[in-house]
Amino acid sequence: MTVISIVAPPPNAPQVHIAVPAVSVPQSLIDPVEQRILRAVGSSEPIHIWKLLNRLVEEEAPPNRLETRRRKLALWKLVNRLLRRQALFRAGRHAVTTTKPYSSGCEAVPFIGPFIGYAIFFAVCSCSNFLAL
Repeated sequence: MTVISIVAPPPNAPQVHIAVPAVSVPQSLIDPVEQRILRAVGSSEPIHIWKLLNRLVEEEAPPNRLETRRRKLALWKLVNRLLRRQALFRAGRHAVTTTKPYSSGCEAVPFIGPFIGYAIFFAVCSCSNFLAL
């Protein structure tokens, strides 16, 4: 029996990326404030989380600084809730978007060889295949 540990497509094979449809949360499970958040993110994707919170709180015009901070904290919790429910997705460390980012399941990982100054990059896939780049 032969076991193949490295699987790679032929060089002339076309690479087709299938668009991942956005996950939709039923509107009955989303309250009106969360709908406002989703509309605000959808109108300017991707958007920095603090820019989003500042914009939403500014629309409400709270009477004082304390109320502004409380409102931002409440909205921040709702944004995190939408992230957990996958109605919003991260776009980098500080931004959010309503579209699910494409992920091939692979990432480039440096491997330092036995010689100083040489580095080989491997694509580490979720399927445990290693391909030298």
